[in-house]
Amino acid sequence: MQQEAWKWALDNRREDGSLPTGREIAAHFAHKERWGRLIKQWGQQGRFDKSVVNTPRSLTEHGPV
Repeated sequence: MQQEAWKWALDNRREDGSLPTGREIAAHFAHKERWGRLIKQWGQQGRFDKSVVNTPRSLTEHGPV
């Protein structure tokens, strides 16, 4: 579910390219806000890179994959 949440966050970026908040991620998956913040943090750190495929490089915040 964590990988699914990270993919959802990437797929639901704002017009300016920013990610949803941890609160928004958590609410979408019916989890507590802390869980959503961790998903966002871990995703930005690259923890889910191998699990998210076909994500355009321009959409990643940490550079080329």
